[in-house]
Amino acid sequence: MRVEGSAVCFASALAEAFPDALYLSCAGDLIRLDLPEADFRIRVFSSAAFTVGRFDFQAVFRAPEEAGGTWWTSWTVGVDQRPGHLTRCAALLVDETRDSRRRFARMLADARLIWESAS
Repeated sequence: MRVEGSAVCFASALAEAFPDALYLSCAGDLIRLDLPEADFRIRVFSSAAFTVGRFDFQAVFRAPEEAGGTWWTSWTVGVDQRPGHLTRCAALLVDETRDSRRRFARMLADARLIWESAS
């Protein structure tokens, strides 16, 4: 694990939430989280007062060729900047990542049903 810069605030929350992580790096404003089925790149956008304003997610999900192979997605999440927001930001970051893993697992299961019924 490599930790430095503004993304450092989220390192321990991510390490705890994703014990299956193959790699975790929080350097500068970029979080790199590699999981068994996907790689995430999350850019942290902060203001001059070091309040997080948004997260930009990019994810690459690995799937069998029958399911279309590799799937790419990206999305942005705005962050509430009220006092105590770093704790909420960490929870939001973990929740967004978990939710995307669940969505991918559902899409992959649907694709598996389609390719199995076609064969």
